[in-house]
Amino acid sequence: ASWREEVANRYPQYRHTTPEDDTHVGVIMEIGGIEVWAYIFENSQLYCQVEMSRDLPNKKRNIKKSWVYLGLEDLLPQEQTDAIWKYFDYNDFEGVFNCFLQVVEKCKQEIERENQAGVESEAESVE
Repeated sequence: ASWREEVANRYPQYRHTTPEDDTHVGVIMEIGGIEVWAYIFENSQLYCQVEMSRDLPNKKRNIKKSWVYLGLEDLLPQEQTDAIWKYFDYNDFEGVFNCFLQVVEKCKQEIERENQAGVESEAESVE
């Protein structure tokens, strides 16, 4: 099966990047009300990248101000203001895919933690 199928099967709850996005495979998640893109890209090297939604105004796209940066800096050491990533050898498909899955898992945990916190604060406000 292709990566795309595997990711679709593993993460049916997220929107997926489409081939027109130029990415091999990726998911679009919402963390703290902001869209975060995680994907694998090929450009003479393979890399796994996470960035804030391109629809955001520039100042809102500062990844360093978001949880994503702190949560993923050990997995994705290279950085710019609005994106973090890690390079892999051109043939290291397994490495880049495993990195991608770890990244999505970490984001997923954070989303679930936030949702949990959201539910609890809503419950408290009812009283």
